Amino acid sequence: SGDLAEFGLGPEDRVAQGSSASYDSSIEELWLAWAAGATAVVLDDETARLGPDLLPWLQRERITVFCPPPTLLRTLGTSDPARDLPLIRMVYVGGEALPADIASQWSRGRRLENGYGPTECTVTCLRGTVRAGEAVTIGRAIPGSFAAVIDPDDAALCVIEDEAQGELVVGGASLARGYRGQPETTAARFIEHATLGRVYRTGDLVHRDRAGDFHYHGRIDAQVKLRGYRIELGAIEARLAAHPGVLEAACTVDGEGSQRRLVAHVVMRQAHSFDASALRACVAEALPPYMVPAAIAPIDALPRSVGGKLDRKRLPRVTAAADGGSG
Repeated sequence: SGDLAEFGLGPEDRVAQGSSASYDSSIEELWLAWAAGATAVVLDDETARLGPDLLPWLQRERITVFCPPPTLLRTLGTSDPARDLPLIRMVYVGGEALPADIASQWSRGRRLENGYGPTECTVTCLRGTVRAGEAVTIGRAIPGSFAAVIDPDDAALCVIEDEAQGELVVGGASLARGYRGQPETTAARFIEHATLGRVYRTGDLVHRDRAGDFHYHGRIDAQVKLRGYRIELGAIEARLAAHPGVLEAACTVDGEGSQRRLVAHVVMRQAHSFDASALRACVAEALPPYMVPAAIAPIDALPRSVGGKLDRKRLPRVTAAADGGSG
């Protein structure tokens, strides 16, 4: 009932249902529709993989509510969503970080809601409305949930003050009991905090601003240390993805010891337009030299988990040859 009042959906709405039934976000899509008496319009596997060809499907099916990961919005290939999809009045994104350029493009002319919720706290436990010209946040905890920022390097895991970055912990009614048959992992991630009670350690780096909204800064394990510098891989990926020729990007560190280097993989909009030197120059314009990948290689598609999240461990090694000999 809270969501019904919050989003104002009704029987006239048509909600696109694109998540696998084995994935928690499918529950959110289906009940957004059913609780309001709206129509759930199911995308089959083939349709869900259409990319740019999904645009005419959304038009043809007269979709008014769409709940994609941000990457899918980018692959739609529209530069003017208000013109191409005038019937869509709410886009509810989740599953991965929402890049600023996508937020700016899709927050005009409709409601853009940014939801956050790991499977361990099914489904959404924080969310916020993203407005054009304002910072992208994951909002604040929904009724029945709570969230806080702790210092992961402190033995007592103390809650830290607003504006300081730390690890996001969440708790409340939707918190899972733990991992079935994995008591050690459960004990490490689902902890009894001294002041917060039972919470889940998300492994995500965030800060809470003074207004009470949480800002997402990526996975703590996506921060790497290279030659004494602490690097946020997400910042490099966002810069590469902002290049007009790049659909999406992923960064990692490969090699051992003194041979460790920062590398990137990019999915190009047009394969023949790949130019490693130009892409490195694009990164160098906005980020310090130590954050410029030593090598960049094209890839047909980024490896993803069943839930659609980037799987860095499955990224291939980048060779000098793959990088056009310039790595």
